[in-house]
Amino acid sequence: MATNKEVAKAFFERRAAKSTNLTSNGTVLTSYYTPVMRWKGRNLCVNEKGIWSNTTKRQTNPVLAMVKDHNQKNPDNQITVIRDESIF
Repeated sequence: MATNKEVAKAFFERRAAKSTNLTSNGTVLTSYYTPVMRWKGRNLCVNEKGIWSNTTKRQTNPVLAMVKDHNQKNPDNQITVIRDESIF
């Protein structure tokens, strides 16, 4: 079984992975039973419905950091973060 950071990296790379409480199927990142992020083309949709626990924030922050790093290194190939629960 993978660590949460490994699952976050797999999700960023659009691969499947699973830890105890975090799952990526390559398209959706699920914390416990709640979908928290979803890829839609070049967009990373973030489900901000309700209030996330500190655990969920710790699980998703590595993905957001990878997006930031990617965007800084690839100005012509940006990933857009969309914060909207209506897409879930």
